[in-house]
Order: sequence, then C-alpha cells, then structure tokens
Amino acid sequence: MKITSFLKLILFATAQLTFSANNAQSQTPIVPILLYKVGGIVHDKYNFPLQNVDVKLYDKDLRKEKLLAEMHTDVKGSYGFTFKDYAPLNPEYLTADLFIRVFDTNGNLLGQSDIYYNVGEKTIINYTVGYLPFREVNEFDTLYKKIKQFVNYEGLSLGELNEVEPNKDITFISNEFSVEYDKILFLNYSFSIAKRGDVSASVYFGLFRTGIRIKNDKFSIPLDSNAITTHLQQAVDQNIISSQILEELDVIIPKLMLLNPTNR
Repeated sequence: MKITSFLKLILFATAQLTFSANNAQSQTPIVPILLYKVGGIVHDKYNFPLQNVDVKLYDKDLRKEKLLAEMHTDVKGSYGFTFKDYAPLNPEYLTADLFIRVFDTNGNLLGQSDIYYNVGEKTIINYTVGYLPFREVNEFDTLYKKIKQFVNYEGLSLGELNEVEPNKDITFISNEFSVEYDKILFLNYSFSIAKRGDVSASVYFGLFRTGIRIKNDKFSIPLDSNAITTHLQQAVDQNIISSQILEELDVIIPKLMLLNPTNR
C-alpha cells in the first residue's frame, strides 16, 4: 500500500513537471527571422553610374544605428545586399528602417540616402551623389546605345543612314525599335554634323529636340549664346541630354558658332 502511494506521488510530480515545462515553452515567444533584399544604383551628379564606390547599409533606430552590410558597386554602379534579421519585439518598430552611406575609394563620405521606414522584403535605394534627384538615363544616351549596336552590326555608322529608296534606313529603324521617326532622324543627323568639328553629337541632338532645325546648312534661328544656352537647358530639364553639357557651355558655344551649319 505504501509502495503504491509512493509511486502515485512520483507519477504526479513527474506529470506536474512535464506540464510546467510544456507550459513554459508555450509561453516563450517565437520570433520569426525576416529575410531582406536591398539594392540599387549609385550615380554621380550627371546621372552616370559610379563604379567601385563603397556602399554601407544601416538599420536606423530612434537614437542609434547599426551597420548591416558593406560592398562596392560594380561597373554599372549597382549594389545588392541580402541579410537576415529578427522581427522586432518592440511593437514601436514594425520592420527595419534602412539607409545607405556612400564613400569614395579613400573613405571620404560622398553622401547619405533618406531613411526608408518599415521596409518590405525587397527594397530599392538609388542614390545620386551631389544630392540631385535620381533620373533615368537620358534620351540621347539611351537611343545611342540601342541604335549604335544595330547599325554597327549592319556595317554602318551613325551619321551614314539614308532615307532614299531603296534604303529607307531611318524608317526601318524607327519601326524596328518602335521609336519616333524624328528621334532617329535627329540622332543620325547629329552624328553627321558632329563629324565637321569638335562638338558632341549630343549637343546637336539637344538643339534639334527642342525645336531648332537646319535647312540648307543654316540653323532655323540665329544661334547666339543666349539661344544656345536656353535650348540646351531645356534639353537637360527634359532629360534629353546629360546635364554635364551645361558645365561645358563656355567651350561649346564658341565652337558651335564657328562651325557650319550657321547663319551668321
């Protein structure tokens, strides 16, 4: 009888311990692990990709920050991080609040992005050094890259395209790439004129796309310095050509005025 009671006591105690352990485990919060992917492109102030700059990714809290990852941009100015983090226990924080800092090869700070609050699983953080708004690649460079490869494959160069039967090159390329006819025409003519002197084809393209025309080797309006500046500024504002052109106006304008076509 005593043995039976003792066994019952042991079994009861064991059951209690097991229940307590299971209950403790059930009350322990299970914190999920979140997988984040963050990437983007770093540009200079002319919106050209910056290669081999150092990008550091940070998680921002109220009064502190934590370095999460670091890498260098590739030839296209791109970077990409993948990291794991625990879901925050503090209900004030939903998910990670992220930002990047960009450094040159000597470790000098080039700039810092805005903070991206409560990011999702995939986040794009593009950054332009110089604090200019991020812009897509301008129209001239986009067209040039696309059309040049096609034309070169055919054994031709931009500036050599015809629009006379049986070789209606510009019409064919316009339809092939679903690009407006005038844009291909202006691109080709810009390279044709650029061969006459030391002025970039992008300058002529910007002038053509903002209303300047050429007939009988003369511009449609007198191209004084004010007119050139106004039209090129408009082309930059519309992301037709690179903003770098504006910093070269002191060199471009005298050369442009000396070249044909002109109506001086």
